[in-house]
Amino acid sequence: MKHNKSTKKKIEQFRKFVDSSIKKTNRTKTRGYIVLKGGKPDPRFSYKVDAKTNKILLCYSIPEQDLTKKKGYKRVQKSRWLSNVNLQNYKTELDVLNDYEKISNLNEEAISELYVDEGSLEYWIEWFCDYDRRKMEVVLEKDAIKQRTLDGYTYYLFDYLKWLKKHQPKYGSLASHNSRDGVKVYREYLQYRAEVGGVRKKWGATTLHTSYKSVRVLFNWLGRKEENRWFDTHRWASLDGIPEPEENRPSFSPIEIQKIIEFMDEYKEHPNWFWFIKILRVMLVSGCRISEVLKMKVNELQSVLITDTETEEQHPIWRWNFIGKGDKERTNYIDSSHAYDDIRDLITDKKGKIRTDKEFVFHRHFFKSSNPNQDSMGSGFIERIDLPYSQSGVQHKFKKMVKFLGLNPNLSPHSCRRFFIQEKLRETNGDLNLVRLLVGHSSLKMVMDYHKTDQEYNSLIGVRNSLDFGKVKERNERVIR
Repeated sequence: MKHNKSTKKKIEQFRKFVDSSIKKTNRTKTRGYIVLKGGKPDPRFSYKVDAKTNKILLCYSIPEQDLTKKKGYKRVQKSRWLSNVNLQNYKTELDVLNDYEKISNLNEEAISELYVDEGSLEYWIEWFCDYDRRKMEVVLEKDAIKQRTLDGYTYYLFDYLKWLKKHQPKYGSLASHNSRDGVKVYREYLQYRAEVGGVRKKWGATTLHTSYKSVRVLFNWLGRKEENRWFDTHRWASLDGIPEPEENRPSFSPIEIQKIIEFMDEYKEHPNWFWFIKILRVMLVSGCRISEVLKMKVNELQSVLITDTETEEQHPIWRWNFIGKGDKERTNYIDSSHAYDDIRDLITDKKGKIRTDKEFVFHRHFFKSSNPNQDSMGSGFIERIDLPYSQSGVQHKFKKMVKFLGLNPNLSPHSCRRFFIQEKLRETNGDLNLVRLLVGHSSLKMVMDYHKTDQEYNSLIGVRNSLDFGKVKERNERVIR
């Protein structure tokens, strides 16, 4: 909305009033004065008038850290409405000097936050974990890093930093970690996490090893930077006594997988489990990682009709084309009638047409009850069509299922992937390369690590019900979507 002639005249008078107020404060200096630079207030500020309401808007800028800039910061525009100040009463209600003093204080606070100690470990961890900044300075291929990988490192590095501030504040500098004492302090930290624990529980060998890997990657990166050539990365290259990752992570026993099948059949419509069961089933029948399943997108799926060359029977499956771990293009066939129905219900409308109002197949939709014993499907449903489920949320729900069914407490969502690989290895008589392609592994060795010869698993063959697997065999496909 544009100002009319009458309002424009009032605005001109308002601006003259502001200018005279600035000159007056600098002339009298009775309450203080506004610093001028180049004839303009420093820090700069101005006023705008809303054309509709005639209210006054105070406009200014403050510095924010931006290490991509030469000065290390950028100025960000801010504004705030002045309560009870308008074109009619500004001569009595507007206090220009007071506004200036507020802006000056905001700028001083912002400037104080810009100060960084380049000798601190915190400074270099923040730089290391800044994905956008890292992308701009990649010279060596080894310095390139994926956001997902960096997120993992970030958690462990900042956890160590938090522990240092509380337990060993004297070792907050980078130089202090270029010594035997620095290594000793880090070992103390690992011991603390192993014996006392982190946020929820004590750390196992795999978690401890991952923490050490994060620290080692950080220091290797530091050592490649010109300004940190003095840092002895060899000191951290191979620390004795760091536990190795647990190799034999559990898969499901025949009894456990049967319990899960019965659980999925019985609780598939339960308000507390319905959404989780759909995700669980897809993980079991696809062998995909939890991160891949949760990011499954509607436009990545194609319904195809396949003909079994042995039986001549036809049935629909989902062909899923996506970008998996390591930015690799993959194709996965979700060859399970129950999983097919689950996905179809999630991505089609009442008329059977593919939905265009959502991106993710598994959007957030769950029941939240204040009463833990409440089974009603009432008004407690929460739905966010724009967001997928979080990985941590599904992991937490998986642990609840494990406890509910009395399964091995060491089981995790990754156990679904192990189970799938073991099943396919048995079905194909140990065809490592074929199974490798099915699950998107880069090497045969990675598949071999999953290969178990225990005869008890043979009893799983034929146990399907709602966990029906498609056979790995030649198929004829016809697109039906």
